[in-house]
Amino acid sequence: MNLTGAYSGPAATDFGNLAIQTCGMQPSVAFVSHILAKQAAGGATIGYLNPHLYNCAGRDDVVRAYLERCDLVCIDGIGIVIAGRLAFAQSLERVVATALFEAIIDRLTVLRTAVLIGTTADEVTAAAAAINQRSSGLEIVGTADGYLEPDDYRRFLARHSNVDAVLIGAGTPTSIHISMLASSVCPDALNWSIGAGTIKIFAGTKAQSPAWLSRIGCEWLHRCVLEPHVRSRIFPGVPEFVGNIARSLRARQEHIPHESTDR
Repeated sequence: MNLTGAYSGPAATDFGNLAIQTCGMQPSVAFVSHILAKQAAGGATIGYLNPHLYNCAGRDDVVRAYLERCDLVCIDGIGIVIAGRLAFAQSLERVVATALFEAIIDRLTVLRTAVLIGTTADEVTAAAAAINQRSSGLEIVGTADGYLEPDDYRRFLARHSNVDAVLIGAGTPTSIHISMLASSVCPDALNWSIGAGTIKIFAGTKAQSPAWLSRIGCEWLHRCVLEPHVRSRIFPGVPEFVGNIARSLRARQEHIPHESTDR
């Protein structure tokens, strides 16, 4: 996607075996705000990366291809930040998906329309109402739950093909399949995976972790206590992630040419 304007946008970054476009919180806010304010032709795709998604990308070429075609990948997992620093000598800034979404809807001054997809029918309806009440710049004009068939999503998106944004939070890999479908049905819309947790927080069915806990990168601990279904991301998820990072690091080292000792 080719965007113009004076703002700082995502930069090409290799993380492990992924080639992604990423940046910190403030550049991300500027990037998304630019898209929604200027309505740049061709839309854009925004995703996020955490250890769970990195593991999925190692098993599923569709997930990998999706992440690598995103115009912005938000680093939404402290494990990615730690692995980047320790394994690849990278300084990556964490961008929490919910925090980015809140920053955008609170600063929008031009009215934009969107559809919201994900979680249960009751949750997505409640979240849409809460977003509309909070934001004067974003109006949710349609909702769909995260348990429909692909043809149902295609018909839903076709009915709303003129929206400015498609907001998705249906879990992995469902969100990715919906996002790829949205790119074809609504090619000029901002295609944004905001995360199922974001929808649940706005719906009031999920407690948002304390700000101080999120700042120190321990939001995962809060989730483990209150959301038993995510515990599998810790075990066996963490050992799998460490193994994937180790293999990526070893592959990089094997491809680094050794300095000649000839004199």
